[in-house]
Amino acid sequence: MLPFKNFIKEEALKFQPPAGAVAAAKKAIEWKEKYPNEVKAMTRTGWVRARQLANGDKISYDILKRMSAFNRHRKNSTINPEKKDRPWRDNGYIAWLGWGGDAGVDWAMKMSKKTREAEESEKLKEKKALNEKTELAGWEDGGTYANSKFKILEFIGPDELESKLGTRKCLEIEKISESRTSDSVQKTFMSLNANDINELREFLEDYSTEKDTPNVK
Repeated sequence: MLPFKNFIKEEALKFQPPAGAVAAAKKAIEWKEKYPNEVKAMTRTGWVRARQLANGDKISYDILKRMSAFNRHRKNSTINPEKKDRPWRDNGYIAWLGWGGDAGVDWAMKMSKKTREAEESEKLKEKKALNEKTELAGWEDGGTYANSKFKILEFIGPDELESKLGTRKCLEIEKISESRTSDSVQKTFMSLNANDINELREFLEDYSTEKDTPNVK
């Protein structure tokens, strides 16, 4: 299951199917309506998808990926010779048309790849921005350095910390202190601006986990 934030992001993406996909789906529906007793292809979900495409509705990223995955049925993209006179009886071919046919599946594969590459590029940009912002040596080790440095509540009294950085920043630092996952550490650290980071670094200069003892109130 997708994390909620990713689900919301993906749901915001909509894709307009090409005319070829619309035409293919319409053909499948036309045969279904004309030969209701002979067309046995597809599940209810398949027909819902066919009508969505036939209407020219925009589709979500999730559906786009499903269409792309339908490429595994490409062997059904041509009519079975034994049913060439009555193609509507070819279940595989009807299903292929219902999911957009050649035009729809090819388009879905192309757009899925393009979207995936864009997401990967965005992640690389975020990682670069994080590295530039933190300038923490060894960050790629999963945040070990960050965790060891930011577990400062074990060594610094909360009153002293609050007097230096303020209540809001203290709460953010506390989140970092309690975190043991790189994503959480990065997310919280990114909420600090450049001035906060510099102040925090200067503040930590006076403390060493080797010489100081915990001072938690």
